[in-house]
Amino acid sequence: MPVVGIDISRLRKMMGADIENDRLIKILTEMGCDVEGFATLQRFLCLNCQGITELTSEEDRPAYCSVCGIDFREMPGKMQEIDPIHVIRMEILAVRPDIFDAGGLSRAVKGYLGIETGLKKYKLHAHEETITVTGGIDKIRPFIVSAVIKNITMDDDFIKTIMKLQENLHWALGRNRKHASIGVYDYDRVKGGFTYTAKDPGFRFVPLGYEINEENRISLKKILESHPKGVGYSFILDGFDKYPVLMDSRDMVLSMPPIINSEDTKVTKDTRNIIIDVTGPIERVINKTLNIIVTSILEYFPEAECRQVLVKYPDREMVTPDFSIESMDIGISETASLIGVDISGKDQAEFLRKMRHDSDIVDDNTIRCHIPPYRNDIIHPRDLMEDIAIAYGYHNIIPSLIETMTVGQERPLERLCSRARKVMAGLGFLEISTLMLTNAEYHYEMLGLPYNSATVEIDNPISVEQTILRTHLISGLMESFRHNIHNDLPQKLFEVNDVTLIKESETGAVDEKHASAGIIGARATFSEIKAYLTAFMGEMNREFALEALDTGLFIPGRGASVVINGIRAGMFGEVHPEVLEKYHLVHPVALFEVQLALQA
Repeated sequence: MPVVGIDISRLRKMMGADIENDRLIKILTEMGCDVEGFATLQRFLCLNCQGITELTSEEDRPAYCSVCGIDFREMPGKMQEIDPIHVIRMEILAVRPDIFDAGGLSRAVKGYLGIETGLKKYKLHAHEETITVTGGIDKIRPFIVSAVIKNITMDDDFIKTIMKLQENLHWALGRNRKHASIGVYDYDRVKGGFTYTAKDPGFRFVPLGYEINEENRISLKKILESHPKGVGYSFILDGFDKYPVLMDSRDMVLSMPPIINSEDTKVTKDTRNIIIDVTGPIERVINKTLNIIVTSILEYFPEAECRQVLVKYPDREMVTPDFSIESMDIGISETASLIGVDISGKDQAEFLRKMRHDSDIVDDNTIRCHIPPYRNDIIHPRDLMEDIAIAYGYHNIIPSLIETMTVGQERPLERLCSRARKVMAGLGFLEISTLMLTNAEYHYEMLGLPYNSATVEIDNPISVEQTILRTHLISGLMESFRHNIHNDLPQKLFEVNDVTLIKESETGAVDEKHASAGIIGARATFSEIKAYLTAFMGEMNREFALEALDTGLFIPGRGASVVINGIRAGMFGEVHPEVLEKYHLVHPVALFEVQLALQA
């Protein structure tokens, strides 16, 4: 997990409480944060983009700017060492991106300590600006949200805070900018009436970190090929013949999402008003990302004015940011049972307020919780129950033995499988474990087997290679032989695992335990695999009989069915050369598979 360093003096100031270091660590640990401790960080200011790099005393001076990517070794004059900072360092909780900075963290701590509880409400002013989304961008990076924040005071520390929060949100919510990327611009440098559109690769602008002149107007294509940020994030735009661009009414570029901002709109210490945008392919993600960064800034500047922005799509309009409150009901008795402590409904409601929700007791067993717009992790009532447990304090839960206890042991079928594995290992075979998901071509056609009508098919497969659940283990063995074609022979592999078949049951399907083994090499014949099958069944104390089998998998006359208790429960034989050819195998293969469940 990435580690974030939060300015301890700013955190204490925003909490309104001078909490001692040891107590602060204890509080954050109780809240679920993994705290590394306190540190003094060296800081280096990039004069090119105003980005700040923070390093511990053990780390070397930065070679590159982490924001604009310039090489300080080639341009040492662009780096300036500034005053060190005292921070508390902790690992980022990916599920709680709203506490990645001093603003969000102080809000959470104040609730936990009871200094300020309940839902924090932020005032939004009516929109004055519009972003028009044009056709063509919908197939590349379709959605955008935005906000204007006025009357803020920038300094080196706050610029660093915003840039660091951007970077961490890109990691946690944005999935390395793929799902969400943030742009922050000097609002006074742009002219309203913005357009979010797609431009040809030859379209040019001056990217962040370059001196503004005609020579530094670089094409979108060249940015992706040569700019450090372009090279780092070009994978997001792979395969597109046009790229996203955000422009103002004078056609001045604000940014090329999700790659780089323009130099024309750079935020500096003189900036007093900013406009923020978030772009991405998933509306919920970009809305939550915008809500987090806006509410964090408003924590730093409570008197700032936040104005919404009207986003016009070809077929609809929406106003952002959207601070609508979501509500969710939880059961009082269910929560108490899950936590293991008899917490009253009144106390549960108060604990939710300490976690910065609002809550109402609806009836004797129901609490209605009103969730802050910046919380991305509340998806299910269990998430709210976890918040109650945190506010109650895991350290306050007294461990106790459960009223009834049982001694765990293997199920009989699992003991049988363990025995089968030991037998096969004793016969000199190496165990493998292959994937449950496959497709009809690999599982049936390549092996010359008929399609099994009891096959479980996937409704919405993630890929064409994973469309069904396996009904036998043989395809896994053959794939393993193919992947090991360059290794020494003979190879002897086995697998004891589940297959899935449509049968009458509660779910409409059942899992069966099968054992399968195969040999590739000069002596891989019908006689040899029969000898191994006989030894295996003998060690398992099971009797079996053979019946003729006509299948495309085996050479005619060199394959048979395994019959147990009058039921066909497996097969074995020498694989047909046509099947070997499909797997690019040049040596003979012999194999068997039997169902273990019938022997249980």
